[in-house]
Amino acid sequence: MADNLSQDRLRLVQLTEEFRTSLASLSGMLGRNPSYLQQFVRKGSPRRLEEQDRRRLAEFFGVAETELGADANLVRSRGLEDFCVVPRLALDASAGPGAFSAGEMAFDSFRFSRRWLRQMGLEGADLTAIRVEGDSMEPLLRSGDEIFVDRNKRAGEGIFVVRIGEVWKGGRV
Repeated sequence: MADNLSQDRLRLVQLTEEFRTSLASLSGMLGRNPSYLQQFVRKGSPRRLEEQDRRRLAEFFGVAETELGADANLVRSRGLEDFCVVPRLALDASAGPGAFSAGEMAFDSFRFSRRWLRQMGLEGADLTAIRVEGDSMEPLLRSGDEIFVDRNKRAGEGIFVVRIGEVWKGGRV
């Protein structure tokens, strides 16, 4: 099926997989019905994404709009290659008894300068953002705080988020 997709549609599918999200959740982020992007990719309807939808997706993924079908003559470079996109996942890590999650679906993102991430020692980190639920880690972490999880770091001291079945739990090691 990938052979039948235009470059912009194929790129949208690739980015969706890379960010561990779904076309339905991205459609929701755009304020559209859940099948909007699925129909765009699979059935070619609409023929082209609306400019505001394409721009929002490009910003979410941290890519140039041209990768998603924008006319290169109409889009000026915004220097996005200097930034790293960190997906915000729709799940909570419990600082307490444990928080349940429906799954790891990105619903938004943060964008950070690659230079700043390098200065913070996070170059090459596989970061995601999640929300803290509970108060057992106060005053360090409060309920509602957003934290970054580096999926590459699995050893050493610090605060770790562990998944046990469908429960996410955070704590100091």
